[in-house]
Amino acid sequence: AAEKVTLFALEAISFVERFRFQTKRKTTVPAAAVSSSSNQASNNNSINVTTTTTTTTTTTLKIRAGLASGPVVAGVIGQAMPRYCFFGDTVNLASRMESTSIEMRIQCTELTYRLLRDAPTHIF
Repeated sequence: AAEKVTLFALEAISFVERFRFQTKRKTTVPAAAVSSSSNQASNNNSINVTTTTTTTTTTTLKIRAGLASGPVVAGVIGQAMPRYCFFGDTVNLASRMESTSIEMRIQCTELTYRLLRDAPTHIF
């Protein structure tokens, strides 16, 4: 599961490196929250991604990613405009990892790093 989330983040960074658009102001917005789970209920992964644009005529999109592995809870919130949300310390940790990471980089926890290092199908 950590592999899937990491591959998503790597793909997003690869895409954003080639993406260009026109803008006249600086904005930082949450772009995505993704969660993936394996067969084990206690081994879930979470990623938070934000986008940042800068003031120029041709703007490049920059993202930061934070990965954390651990338990999460998910559910639908709201009646008038329901939405699917993730909760838990793992989601909060991934959010903190994202907010303190460097643009165009993926910051992950030690546990996530070990899961990726020991992944049998991918070399990270």
